[in-house]
Amino acid sequence: MTRAGAVERIGGLAAFEAIERDWSALYEESKTDNLYLTHEWILIWAHAFKRELTVLLLREGQKLVAALPLDSTDPSFFVTLRGETYRSGMLGTDARAQHFRTFLRFLFFDCKKATKFVLHRLPDTAETRDALKGATRPFSPFVLARWCTVSRWIDVGTSLEEYLARRPSKVRQELRRKDKRFTTAYPNTRFVEIDDCGEAMRIIATVERDSWKAGEGTTIEHSDGQADFYRGVLSLRSSRPRLFALLDGDAPIAFLLGVTHGGSFEALKNSFCQHYAKDSPGIVLFLRLIEVLAREGGTSRIELLGIDARWKKELGTGERGERTFDILRPTPLNALKATVIRARDRKEVLRVLKVAATVRAFLRQ
Repeated sequence: MTRAGAVERIGGLAAFEAIERDWSALYEESKTDNLYLTHEWILIWAHAFKRELTVLLLREGQKLVAALPLDSTDPSFFVTLRGETYRSGMLGTDARAQHFRTFLRFLFFDCKKATKFVLHRLPDTAETRDALKGATRPFSPFVLARWCTVSRWIDVGTSLEEYLARRPSKVRQELRRKDKRFTTAYPNTRFVEIDDCGEAMRIIATVERDSWKAGEGTTIEHSDGQADFYRGVLSLRSSRPRLFALLDGDAPIAFLLGVTHGGSFEALKNSFCQHYAKDSPGIVLFLRLIEVLAREGGTSRIELLGIDARWKKELGTGERGERTFDILRPTPLNALKATVIRARDRKEVLRVLKVAATVRAFLRQ
């Protein structure tokens, strides 16, 4: 453990486990509903994937007032938690901007081996850029906006019919058509929730073995880390893990694994058997989930996590842009990198503007 001024740096799972009480108290006081900043989630993630965890802590007296969990597996840079930890960041209460600057000062002046600090999946807004520029101005002029993604969600509403009524007419008709086609083709299928962790893992493995993931080598059985992680997720105590499945008799057709936390259902993992692909079992599974969550009440949103896809556009009722930002240490090499990247980005923008101008001119003819 090292200290520099008010910042305390801890590393390793044992040290992180030891601050569970302080971390949980800060989580409650911060009034966040971010599943991925709970102590239990971070511990499961780091243990399953064998990540090198570094955590920066800020205290006022003995009280923990801010914390920043980082992946330091690569010693050349620090990065906010990523992968299955979809939305990490800083945990804190008041004076968040001030605390963030304090952590940055520590990273840039006391962690000399690190050449950059990577912030994953921040809101892609002007407010985010302005806040980052303000926070980093004393330490580095090189804040680079990098990879942009789109994240979507479903507003559950009060019933499946109410959800469908809010969809555009063509989308609504298509969703109803897929639901009817599946029900007609497989009239004896059941939508069930599986409470037993062992049975849930069996269903996941069975479905993925007969899915497109088998050919890609990305099933849960191809990775001990994946299996350990999702086994840990299914054993969460501070949130409610849930696995839903479509069964044809006793045979699983499709599954959806998620976690209910803070009024949101985080849809972490889903798949279906390739044999049923033409009848859209994945879409049907989500429609059944909306129906169940609306009837239960208490869950207002389903977060569609991971890489954007056509089916997410079809089901989603809202979207947000998210972007990764690199903060570079001010060195000659990083200055050159920043110049090259910014020039490339400007060139791409100019190319897009030129194409847009050409299209407008064509349309005016």
